Amino acid sequence: MRAFVAIPLPEQLREELAGYAAGAVVSFGGRAVPAENLHVTIHFLGSVHDSDEEALRAALTPACASIAPFSMSVAAAALAPPSRPRMIWAQLEAPSELADLAHAVAASAEPFAPRARPPRTGSPHVTLARFRRRPPRGAELSPLEAAGTEIAVAACELVRSHLGPSGSQYTTVAALPLGRPRGV
Repeated sequence: MRAFVAIPLPEQLREELAGYAAGAVVSFGGRAVPAENLHVTIHFLGSVHDSDEEALRAALTPACASIAPFSMSVAAAALAPPSRPRMIWAQLEAPSELADLAHAVAASAEPFAPRARPPRTGSPHVTLARFRRRPPRGAELSPLEAAGTEIAVAACELVRSHLGPSGSQYTTVAALPLGRPRGV
């Protein structure tokens, strides 16, 4: 299976971000990510043997439980990556717990996904749209109304990704709760 670990987003936020993306691709071309596929990737695992699914879930469960729930917020929309934009991101402001979670997930998943790249924790984001070609120089996005929205993170998910002619389809394989809040 092709898999990744992600933070699910609240339905209302997904719908709001998808609406923004649909409007933005009218100006720039490309394809908006469907609302049901919007998430924050913690760690992309790549190819994992189907026979390892249960063991992977068992390894990820304590890794996620080792991190206390936290909050992050939507910052702004951006053309990304900055050097060669091919996407629209909803950038996130996230505490260090997000990077801690990514590293814990990567370490526990490594035996099942040895070819996975190290986690990328420097630019937390939600991918809203992808372009076929780069937008023109100086292109700007309209302000993102969802900016400032808080996202309570109490769990992440192990997700199976299936590539198809109409785009990726995601199936949640396991919910992975984060640990108890601090001070409890």
